Parts: sequence; C-alpha cells; structure tokens
Amino acid sequence: MELRQLRSLVALSETGFSVTQAAEQLHIVQSAVSQHLSNLEEELGLVLFKRQGKRLTGITLAGKKVLHYARKTLADTENIITISRDFAKEFAPTHQR
Repeated sequence: MELRQLRSLVALSETGFSVTQAAEQLHIVQSAVSQHLSNLEEELGLVLFKRQGKRLTGITLAGKKVLHYARKTLADTENIITISRDFAKEFAPTHQR
C-alpha cells in the first residue's frame, strides 16, 4: 500500500467519485488515479467502489472503512513531516560558512 493510493482514494471521495476531478486535484493524469485505485483494491482484496459499468457511483461499506483510515494515515503522515521540519530547524547549525 502506498500513500499515493490513499491520496487518490481521499481525492476521489472529495470530488464525488469523479476520476477527472480527483486527477486535477492531485495534479496527475486520470489513468494514474485509476491505476492507484485498482492496485489498492487488488492489494486489499476488496471492492471499494460501487460501479455502473466503468463509472464510479459511490463507495462500499468496506470502502468507507478504508477511507476513514486513509484520511487518518494521511493526517498522521503530515504530522510526522511537521515534526521532522521542527526538529530540523531546532538542530540546524547556527553558524554559516
């Protein structure tokens, strides 16, 4: 599982399950979003989305649970990045060459 897959999942839910809008939000191509989601479903062995043909129309119960933890994971990731930046500033050398 990769963070980019989780970002695609969250973006898709935020855009009403529009792959086009999710791709725009993430600044990537539509095919990348589709691939992220397909790979995530395959890796988890779950169907995360309701579909009509190729069109995504909603999220399954399993998808809702995964989405909850995807949001939490991405928030935790941002917290880790913030901590690393704070410590990098705190312990940066105080003298310049």
